[in-house]
This record gives sequence, C-alpha cells and structure tokens, in this order.
Amino acid sequence: IDPSSRAAPLRAALAAPDTAAVVLDVVAGYGASDDPIGPLLPVLAGRDPPAPPVIAFAVATEADPVPGSLLKQQLEATGAMVAESSTAALRLAAALLTGAAACPACCPRRRAASLRG
Repeated sequence: IDPSSRAAPLRAALAAPDTAAVVLDVVAGYGASDDPIGPLLPVLAGRDPPAPPVIAFAVATEADPVPGSLLKQQLEATGAMVAESSTAALRLAAALLTGAAACPACCPRRRAASLRG
C-alpha cells in the first residue's frame, strides 16, 4: 500500500466545497508501507480552517513496524479526530453530519472534550 498515491485525492477532498467530512484509514503491518502516514501528514496538517473535519483510524497493532499508538498520535497532532475503529469513525462522521451527539463508543477524546464544555 503506497500512501503517497492517497495524498492528491485527500488534498482534493479537503478542498472540495461539497465535502462535509473525510474518513481516513491508515494501514500498517504486512504489505503496508514502512511509513504509512508520512505522505499524508503535510496534507492533513496544512488544511485551512474552512476544511471539513477529518475522522481517522489506524489499522495497526503495537507489534506492527509502525505501532498503532504512534499512528494515532501523529493523526491527533494534525487535528484529526481519531476513532478506535472503522465502525467508530463512521458513527462519528454520521453524528457530525446529522448534528447528533457522538456515541460513547466513537471517539473517547471528543466525548471527553464535549463533557468538559
């Protein structure tokens, strides 16, 4: 999986006026790139405030060459909302698009932030 081939479509989706949210997976492990997120970081970090929210999740374990916890930290550093799974990411996207409160299983950091006010 070559993550550099995803940079241009991601940039286009973030710039498109009809994009309401972007759901992004980052895959590590067997068959994945040695740097599964590197080419995407500048795109994610460089988005302008009117850009749609990015909801991301890592398909990785701590035993992968790039541990899942590191991928999650890198995604969070770009301002992406990081979900624990694809299901949680889609639930969070649906909640954002419908204005509903995020379900407890979706994104613990977002839920904690909303509880703090």
